[in-house]
Amino acid sequence: MAEHAVLKRFELPLDLKAATPARHFEVVEGDTGNVLVITLTDGGEPVELEDTTVKLMFSSGQGVAVQEDESLTVEANVLTVKLYPGSYSPGLVECEVQIYSLSEDGADQSGRRRELVTSARFSFNCRRAILNGESIHASPGFPLLTQLIEDVEAAEALRDSNEQARLAAEVMRRAYEQARQAAETARQLAEEQRASAEEARAAAELQRIRNEAVRASGEAARDSAENARAAAETAREDAEAVRAAAETEREEIFAQMMEEGAGIKVVNDPPGPSTQGSMGDAVFSVRSGRAYICTAEGSAQTLRPYEWRPFAYRNDWVKLKDLTLTANGNTFEVSDDLNGDPFL
Repeated sequence: MAEHAVLKRFELPLDLKAATPARHFEVVEGDTGNVLVITLTDGGEPVELEDTTVKLMFSSGQGVAVQEDESLTVEANVLTVKLYPGSYSPGLVECEVQIYSLSEDGADQSGRRRELVTSARFSFNCRRAILNGESIHASPGFPLLTQLIEDVEAAEALRDSNEQARLAAEVMRRAYEQARQAAETARQLAEEQRASAEEARAAAELQRIRNEAVRASGEAARDSAENARAAAETAREDAEAVRAAAETEREEIFAQMMEEGAGIKVVNDPPGPSTQGSMGDAVFSVRSGRAYICTAEGSAQTLRPYEWRPFAYRNDWVKLKDLTLTANGNTFEVSDDLNGDPFL
């Protein structure tokens, strides 16, 4: 029958950077059959351990211990470690893996530089064995002592269990605290972004209100200008209608005057203060296209000028047809028209 050893194997994943999720296990002080099988990754990717030097560091109540000899075997990214009893002591034991490799950057005696990376930490618990160097064998002569020993061992076991639970809770607390801090940082950043967006929105709203006020003012000005333009256009059309009617009337009366005759004299330029004429005389200016009537006779002795005004065709023509000149010394007077109204 082949011989074989009974071993305790503890398999655990270990990342170089990320904290390993809580996975506590327990070994017994003095055991020599404990084996750790560690799978190394970097951000989830396997770490190639070929051509590297690997050391396992232990920190416990007795201080720091290192395993780096034939107790470590490497295959791909899997590190198998047979734990030495002297590497740890009862209580919480914290561990990390150191990996030494050579780099072409820089130089040592071999022309290459030695690089060191250390993994994230993991931990396990070590409890004392019931049978150890300080144990006292029970005998019928010592029942009370035996019972006390059993009670102490039970209390120690309970303490170890409680300590293990405490350590697990502490690991979870740290993980939750890190998550809380990350969430708080994200919340503060989101709040800053929200405040900045709110300021931008308020500024945009203020600009929109200003633009709307400018637009409304411009629209009111446009409406006012349009009303003024429409009124001016209406006035222009009315004036144009009056002018067209007056022009038509002028043409009709002038045609009648020319047809019936009234002693109208045709001249080139419009009459002025020096143009001689008798009161009531009418002249037509070719240059201005209008007829004029003499309303006051001038006098060379008194330097009084002659006065002429544009001919009001319909009224003046009626009066001109019905005027009566009467002699009175050296002057002429114009009588009333048929309606009894003064000619001038």
